[in-house]
Amino acid sequence: MEASGVLRSCVTLENIASEEVTVFWQIDYCLTEVSQERAYFHAQFRRSNPVAAGGPFTLLEGVRGRGHYVGGSTVGMIMRDLALAAIKGDPFTIDAKLYAPNEVVYAKDVALAINLACQAKNPKQRTYNAGSGVVAGPEDLARVVKELAPNIDVKVTGSVGGDTAKNAPLDLSVSKAELGYAPKYPLKEALRDYMDELWMETKGPL
Repeated sequence: MEASGVLRSCVTLENIASEEVTVFWQIDYCLTEVSQERAYFHAQFRRSNPVAAGGPFTLLEGVRGRGHYVGGSTVGMIMRDLALAAIKGDPFTIDAKLYAPNEVVYAKDVALAINLACQAKNPKQRTYNAGSGVVAGPEDLARVVKELAPNIDVKVTGSVGGDTAKNAPLDLSVSKAELGYAPKYPLKEALRDYMDELWMETKGPL
């Protein structure tokens, strides 16, 4: 905040692709008092592929205070590599030790939940769950890939330890009742949409 009492912010959109892209965007905001107990949403993205073995990797920086970390690294890379393999028709092996049974929620469903929470008037909760409502394991993922790309050779190796497996999805009842949230992308539809997005990035419209 400057001495005049005017709040200023800077939003930067950087194109890191090799060609020009067209982007449509808008910024919605409101000026209001924010209590110290209110949660703030911080989003940062960075990646290294491949990751340097044994070296430090920063996930989040410049943020102080207590809170919840919501993010992904290993599963996100698995999904991207798997989707690209399906597009190219390349064989792919899913390591069950890395991809344990978990609730996979698509980014567009997370965005939907955040949008609904931001629009909610006088929300009763400080935290709302955003999920798919379904726990999927490596075999489920392999089956979905085969349905989307029947010609691809997908194998599952290794076994899942009991400590890493998730048995029940998040409870979405409060998010549904108070925000009207309902996930729109089950695993198959999420992977199909993601493959379309990656295809657009690499090849152009299907």
